[in-house]
This record gives sequence, C-alpha cells and structure tokens, in this order.
Amino acid sequence: MTDQQLFGYILRWAPIAVVLFAATQLAKRRREVDAGGNPTLRMWSTCFIGMMAGLFWLWTTWTHVDGPYYQRYPDDKIVDLFFCVSSFLLGAWGYCYKITLTSNAITRRYLPLFTRVYPLESVENVERIAQGNAKILLSNGRKITVLPFFSGRPYFLEELGTLLSQRLGT
Repeated sequence: MTDQQLFGYILRWAPIAVVLFAATQLAKRRREVDAGGNPTLRMWSTCFIGMMAGLFWLWTTWTHVDGPYYQRYPDDKIVDLFFCVSSFLLGAWGYCYKITLTSNAITRRYLPLFTRVYPLESVENVERIAQGNAKILLSNGRKITVLPFFSGRPYFLEELGTLLSQRLGT
C-alpha cells in the first residue's frame, strides 16, 4: 500500500470515527430527567449510532441495488437489509432503554413492555469504578452497571447517593 493509498483510506474512514466519537461523547448530558423530574440514565449515543448505521446500510443497499455486484451475488441484498434492520433495531433499543431513580425504587426499562423494578431497600452498595462509573449492587445478587456512555450519569449517581444516605440516616 502506497502512502497515497493509505492517506485516501484514512480520509475515507476518519469522518466515521469522528461521528462515532461525537456520538459517544457529545450525546451525554450531565443531568437527565424524565417527565416527573426523576433522575434518569439514557442511552442516546447507542440510539444515534444505531440510526446512523441503519441509514448507512439503507443508503448502501439502495444505491447498489441495480449494480453488477448484486446481480452477481444476489444474496448480499438480504445480508445488507439484515444489517439495516439490525442497526435500526439497535437504535430503537437505545431510545427505549432507560434507568429511572424514584424516591423508593430503581426502574430499568429495556423495551416498552419489559421493565424491572428494584426497591431502593434492595441496594446494598454502590461501588465506584474508574472515571465516574459505578456498579449498583443489589441484595438479590444482581447488579446495575452505570457505564460511561449513559446520559445523565453524574446527576443520577449524586441523587442515588443522597437517597441512600437518607435511608441510612447519615
């Protein structure tokens, strides 16, 4: 590979790397709340990346649908459409996924119909991990990991600490 080819390759993929970095870093807010004013963790970066990937695969499939490649390998249309649908489903999951903290419980919503409610009394410990991340350890052996790409992470952890200290009376 010559230097000119390498430079062209880097220029082709650099915007995608910038968009992915921006999605994971700039789609985060310090304070994220739901309609009731409760602290919430959202996955906006996953939603954004899934939608951008879905649009990419849709555009790729649409622009090459009559091309010679698909005529020679017609099954690849199905593979590209699978990636398109999977990417849009990832984006929809990122939009629906949220963890909400109320005064008496932590609610984790995976999809609109799948929610889990953990009473605040079941929280045993909040382990701080590097760079502001945390693991919320529950009494039933489950854990909720607060990852760096969650939007609203600092406010959620502050409010959780406040509620836990009020519960313990300290």
